[in-house]
Amino acid sequence: MSKPSKRSLQVSKMIQRKIAVMLQQYKHDPRLNEIIITDVQLSADLKIAKIYFTVFNKTHANEVTKLLQQETKHIRHLLAHEMTLRYVPELHFIYDQMTEQAEHLHQLIDSL
Repeated sequence: MSKPSKRSLQVSKMIQRKIAVMLQQYKHDPRLNEIIITDVQLSADLKIAKIYFTVFNKTHANEVTKLLQQETKHIRHLLAHEMTLRYVPELHFIYDQMTEQAEHLHQLIDSL
């Protein structure tokens, strides 16, 4: 796998910041305020963005994932108004399980 370009890294960090702020101020559903954007990975052509997220309340993870998928079009529209890109990437929200796995590993290590 090739290393992401400087432009790709800049755009992904910008998308991460913009969406994080957007979701903190999201008025349509307060459950989206519980989301933490952990990473954004862009395709080489900058047309697809995989947005990895986690939630404060793990019991809401499934419903928040469904809600994000329903609101993706609206979030992309808001992002288009916030960014000066020729093309706003297609957004794919993916629940990031790495934090849960890290917590589990810490618990295993602590139990030794």
